[in-house]
Amino acid sequence: MLHWIPENAGITAGHWGLTSNDLSVAPGFIPGVQQQPRPAVRFQFGPPTHTDRPAPPESVVIRLTLIAAMASVLLTHIAHAQPEVPADFYDRGVASRGNSVVFCIWPTSPLVALDRAVAQAIGDAQLFDVEFFEVPLTSAGAQETFEQELFIHLMDNCDAVMGGSLAWSPLPEWLTITRPYLEITQTIATSDRTIANLGDLPPGTRVGSILMSPSDMVFATAIRAGLLPNITRIPYDTPARILAAIEAGRLEAGLVPDHAVEGYSGPTLASASTDPLRLAPEATGMLLLSSNTYLRALLDDAIASLEAQGALDAVIGKARETMD
Repeated sequence: MLHWIPENAGITAGHWGLTSNDLSVAPGFIPGVQQQPRPAVRFQFGPPTHTDRPAPPESVVIRLTLIAAMASVLLTHIAHAQPEVPADFYDRGVASRGNSVVFCIWPTSPLVALDRAVAQAIGDAQLFDVEFFEVPLTSAGAQETFEQELFIHLMDNCDAVMGGSLAWSPLPEWLTITRPYLEITQTIATSDRTIANLGDLPPGTRVGSILMSPSDMVFATAIRAGLLPNITRIPYDTPARILAAIEAGRLEAGLVPDHAVEGYSGPTLASASTDPLRLAPEATGMLLLSSNTYLRALLDDAIASLEAQGALDAVIGKARETMD
């Protein structure tokens, strides 16, 4: 749900049209010292209280030594896999929040109310307290900058980031993503109600698209292949700016998430099919540090349970009503 979007799709272009590279992310950071991601389990256990136990057998000592050596190699590998971020930019792990889970959300996303509702429903299902951290957004950014910023948020500000795209491939080794809680479909927004689909647009039509989102990449490929002759693709950073450009006459149409048109506060725009483009719905999940396996399992279980009960559809449907 974000903004500019170079390379891989990190945050679904659906949420607002954005993906990995831009999330309209906060200011970027210069590569520096590499740090290890915070451990998934934040509990610390004290030393044994009995001091008169016999020394362990030599074979046990050898096994423990080998395990420690293997762990050291693994941690070194993880450290190299994470973004290069100066240590001064994060606290190297967040203190235990007790029974709370903090979700990063994008306050300017059209889906922010939906994301809040889904996160709250998951917390209610798993009996933990839900808190939110609103990610401050600027516009533009590069893939490296986006990943650095995402790493810092997951280290210091939140446990999970809403709006992650399952289309992000390959996903960095230090990241993992939950099963999808939402699928986002694309539409053609236009002020011309005679247009039924993308193929009906006349030659010379200017069509806005969210730069480097999954749908934008398909769109650009189709134009290069000659499947959409004389269509001019104009890259934008957010769906809202595309819709405003259509209203102002700078664009004739836009390839945007359907909910962006539904929630647009300006003059009513028509929605047309994306045919002949075959655009699969964009699956959206939550991004976490790959070390946070326990929380990932909790979130996956909650999403699956809510889906099976029909509760997830109900939550999403109610949230969408507030966007209309």
